[in-house]
Amino acid sequence: MIVTSAETGSTGSGIAYMSYAVSGATTVAAIDGRALQVQGSNFTRASATSVITGLTPGSNTFTAKYRITGGTGTWRDRDIVVIPLP
Repeated sequence: MIVTSAETGSTGSGIAYMSYAVSGATTVAAIDGRALQVQGSNFTRASATSVITGLTPGSNTFTAKYRITGGTGTWRDRDIVVIPLP
């Protein structure tokens, strides 16, 4: 289970996304469907939780990824937490 969280916002009406990618024994690209999403210029604390199945045993690295649909995005107090499930 992966939890991403941040205080985020953008200039104007753009949408700020924070997702993650997996590299190492498994390769998984960052996608918007797993991202936290905040629209507009008011900074908001948000989080998103997802579960990835089928990871290859071994060393897997989870890396936060960011994108903005318009304007300039800012992400503060960012966290990514990975919790192994039985």
